[in-house]
Amino acid sequence: KMDETNRVLVVTGPNFSGKSCYARQVGVLVYLSHVGSYLPCDSARISIFDQILVNFGDVETCAVPQSTFQRDLTQIAGIFHRSTPN
Repeated sequence: KMDETNRVLVVTGPNFSGKSCYARQVGVLVYLSHVGSYLPCDSARISIFDQILVNFGDVETCAVPQSTFQRDLTQIAGIFHRSTPN
């Protein structure tokens, strides 16, 4: 459960269970709230964000000798390095 002390939500589940859809919806709702658009909900408490960082899956390539897992870790590390306290 998210509250004032728990600010990170880890979403887990098997492949094709909707984790990516959930993450995209959160990103879109944050963006819509920041531009003052209508949100399709009864109420929402959304903090001020200065960035919405995403990890896009890419196609397999033989040019980079990395496993898919290693490539994902590298992309996530880059996202964390670019993130701010906001």
